[in-house]
Amino acid sequence: MSILRAFRNRNYRLFFVGQGFSLIGTWLTIVATSWLIYLLAPKDRPGEAAETMGWAAFASQLPILVVGPFGGVLADRWNARRVLIVTQALSMIQSGLLAWLALTNLVTIKWIVLLSIFQGVVNAFDMPARQRLTVEMIEQREDLPNAIALNSAMFNGARVLGPVIAGMIIDQFGVAYCFVFDAFSFLAVIVALVAMSLNIADKKRSGHSVLVELYHGLEYAFSFPPVRTALIMATAVSLMTFAVALLLPIFAGRMAGELAPVLVHPGTPNADPGARIFTFLQAASGVGAVFGGLYLASRKNVRGLGKVIGLAAILLGLGVVGFGLSQHLGARMGCMFAWGCGMLLMFASLNTVLQTIIPDDKRGRVMSLFGITIMGVAPLGNLLGGQVASRIGEADTALIGGAVVVVCGIVFLTRLPALRKIIGPIYEAKGIIATGTAETLNV
Repeated sequence: MSILRAFRNRNYRLFFVGQGFSLIGTWLTIVATSWLIYLLAPKDRPGEAAETMGWAAFASQLPILVVGPFGGVLADRWNARRVLIVTQALSMIQSGLLAWLALTNLVTIKWIVLLSIFQGVVNAFDMPARQRLTVEMIEQREDLPNAIALNSAMFNGARVLGPVIAGMIIDQFGVAYCFVFDAFSFLAVIVALVAMSLNIADKKRSGHSVLVELYHGLEYAFSFPPVRTALIMATAVSLMTFAVALLLPIFAGRMAGELAPVLVHPGTPNADPGARIFTFLQAASGVGAVFGGLYLASRKNVRGLGKVIGLAAILLGLGVVGFGLSQHLGARMGCMFAWGCGMLLMFASLNTVLQTIIPDDKRGRVMSLFGITIMGVAPLGNLLGGQVASRIGEADTALIGGAVVVVCGIVFLTRLPALRKIIGPIYEAKGIIATGTAETLNV
């Protein structure tokens, strides 16, 4: 099947299975942490819960923004598989500590933030190494776009299953057991990484310091229009969507009182209708993302992804706007489906185009910058969302954020013809399109 053609590569099959299992655990921790912060945040004063969640998320994700560029430099220097084995082991320790704190009732927002800062530092090295390993695992380079799309579908498949499983665990047993599952799930990735057989030559050292190599990577990224446009686009969209995504537990909590008789059986002990609504919203977004990922995996090549990026941003923005305007759970789940589908299509398409056009010796640095636009911008978006929502309300915050994303998509589409003229010759040189066809093909 063409949709699974990257599975021809044994190393990728190992990675897919191990990573898929671990990602379910990761989403358990994401959902559990978000809900735990919401429960621990003070809610006796209007707007303070949103502001507290914003500050907590800001502090926990800031390391990716600060350390991420250096992680990219080291990804270009070090063996990606060895880096990932270390980062997965450290992540397992972090989840284990969260589980212990939650089980012993010692957990506080301060502890969550401190351990999340630690995880953020780990992720700053993990993300660029993971992006680089994806390229090194794929022996037939024509399978790379399919592998990237399958990675996105795998991530978002876990995003569907993870929140559903997390909701059931939180509902019946409590958040601590989400962290327990996550800690053990990292073993699957470590086993897969050890079992891989990679034929990678030792990387040549440039002789430059880390700071000099970081400068060269930044200079390339921001002087090359396609990369610069992709980074600016991803940063703006991430900032707005993370500002709204932070508020999902509050939306869920507000809806819980009205829907509690429907969602919870009167005899169910320790049931939390807010957690169930939060799970439904997350799962709807994940289903949309899986749909988008499967669409990208079914594509035969990278041609036409530019238009997909712009239209996906518009779809994402409209989903966020609709979420802010709607009042009913079903309508909001539909908006979350559009939100997830648009976000997956936009970011996975940007990832694919970047992985295709950037040179190998700068891959780690450029992809670390791309990772920062997604995860590193999250603390700023969370802080922005918490501050704005505490002043104008969650619904108006969603309307503003979604409108900005729609504008980003429209602006990108207006820039697309100029970008095609630059990317077309690169596709010709790599054999992606026939020589002399860059001007006529939709790239």
